[in-house]
Amino acid sequence: RAEEGGSISPAGIMTAKYGETRGYIITPNPGYRVADVLVNGASVGAVTNYVFTNITTNYAILAKFALKTYNITVTMDPNGKIEPSGTVKVNHGADQVFTITPNPGYMISNVFIDGTPVGPVSSYVFESVSSDHNIRAIFEMEVFTITAMADPHGNITPSGQVKVKGGNDQIFEISADIWYVVEDIHVDGKSVGPVTTYTFNKVSSDHTIHVKIRDSAVMKGDINGSGTVTVNDAIIALLIVAGIITPTESQIKAGDVNNDGKIGADDALIIFMSFGPMAAPERHFVVNNNTIKLMLGEVHGTVGETITVPVKADNAGVLGS
Repeated sequence: RAEEGGSISPAGIMTAKYGETRGYIITPNPGYRVADVLVNGASVGAVTNYVFTNITTNYAILAKFALKTYNITVTMDPNGKIEPSGTVKVNHGADQVFTITPNPGYMISNVFIDGTPVGPVSSYVFESVSSDHNIRAIFEMEVFTITAMADPHGNITPSGQVKVKGGNDQIFEISADIWYVVEDIHVDGKSVGPVTTYTFNKVSSDHTIHVKIRDSAVMKGDINGSGTVTVNDAIIALLIVAGIITPTESQIKAGDVNNDGKIGADDALIIFMSFGPMAAPERHFVVNNNTIKLMLGEVHGTVGETITVPVKADNAGVLGS
C-alpha cells in the first residue's frame, strides 16, 4: 500500500504462485518524493520500483512519501544582512519571505533573484516554491544632502546642494566680504553662533546650514578696507574723484566722509587733511615701495567759493582697486 503523497502499482492484496516474480512501481504525486519503501517492515530505500523474485512466503510492501524540499541560497554582503540567512529549505508549494536590511550609513543598491535584478527592495517573497533559488543583495554607502547657503556678502564653502556619503564628516568654511561680518550660523534652523567653520560629524541625515550676514561698523575714510585710514585711502579717493577708478558700493560707503552719498573732492580733501595740509601743488607718496606723484592743477577763487581742482596721478596702477 501507499501512504498519502503517492501511489503504488499494483495496489491492494495480490496473490502469487510459489516461485513466481512480482514487480511494483512507486510513483509520488506532483510536489512529493519517495521518502522510503518498507518490505515486511524493513527499509529498502527511497526506490521507485521493487521486484519480489522466487516468492516462497507472504510479503507486505509500504511506500512512504514526503513533500519535496528546495534550497534557497542567501549570499551575504558585509554592509547589510538578509534574513533568514544561509541555505533555507522550503517545502514544495510553500512561500518564503526574506527581509533585506542595510547597516547604519548604508542603503540597498539592488537585490538579485537568481541573478536577475529586482531593484532596491527591503523584502522579497518566493511564492509557491517549486525549484531551487538564490538571493543576493548589494549595499552602498547612503548619500545625504546638506543645503549650504549664505546671505548676500557672505561666503560658505562648499555651497549649494552638497552630497555627503553616510558616516562621513563634512566641513564648511565661512567668511564675510569686506565691511560685513558673520552675524550667526543656523544649522537645521538652530543658532550655533558666528563661527568661521562648522563640521557635520558622521552624517546620517539631510541637513541645512545658513550663514547670516550684517553690515560691519564702517570706518569712515577706510576706502581699501584695511582697518585703518592711511595715505592709500587718500590717494584712492583722489583717483575716484578724477574718474581714474570706479568705486564699489562698499568703497563709497567708507569714502563718503561728508555723508552726501558719493565720494567727492570734499571727501578726498578731508581724508588728506588727516595727514597734514597739502601746501604744494605736487606731492609724492610711497605705496608698496612704489612712488606715486599727485599733481593738483592751478586754480583761482575766493574764500567760500566752490572750485574744481584738476588732479593727475602718475604710476597710479600700483594701487590696484
